[in-house]
Amino acid sequence: MLLSLMALAQFASGQGEILESYRWKNRIVLLFGPHKNATVQKQLAELEKDTAGMTDRDLLIFHIDTKETRLINQSSNPALSAKQLRSQYKTGKNEFRYILIGKDGGVKLDKKEFVAKTRLFSVIDAMPMRQREMRKRK
Repeated sequence: MLLSLMALAQFASGQGEILESYRWKNRIVLLFGPHKNATVQKQLAELEKDTAGMTDRDLLIFHIDTKETRLINQSSNPALSAKQLRSQYKTGKNEFRYILIGKDGGVKLDKKEFVAKTRLFSVIDAMPMRQREMRKRK
């Protein structure tokens, strides 16, 4: 049990180092996979369908290609290391993976297959912090 808690603490601290600047500001989708991968292409097209919904949910989309990381829904290019992210999330160079990270830095969804925008939004909208945001905006 103690070993599990130590491993969890190491994981959490590693995540903080890489994505700390986004904590409490943004929800993040990490989309792993080669750009030419058909599932990656389908997922990117799906995520581009509702930019207003993404903005409303404070959502940033990062595509972690084989060698680089790109911020999809903003014009800036972050200095996140693809190698570090792959290592932290134990994802192979050619593996497709979809990870949603909440504003608190915790992993909320982790899939190795296509995720529909409606599924993503329903997971986010069920989060207590998102519920508070929606009530506050009314």
